Amino acid sequence: MKAVIEAATNQLYSAHNSLHPTNFYCSAPAAKSVALAGDFNRWHPMPMSHRVDGWWYIQVELPHGDNQLVSLVAVS
Repeated sequence: MKAVIEAATNQLYSAHNSLHPTNFYCSAPAAKSVALAGDFNRWHPMPMSHRVDGWWYIQVELPHGDNQLVSLVAVS
């Protein structure tokens, strides 16, 4: 008989430790670029993708709870 022994961990499952995909949209058809920054990425702007309908889009894995963010729009 074979036995499997797993190392015990002190980390129990918690929603606070999980990430979930969050979609962000920005309507800025005349913008040359749009970026998203927040406390979840240490305020480093992440470029958003431009869609053909004029909207900008990004999906970010965010931890459970409150997050601060700002959308940066550059229009030229």
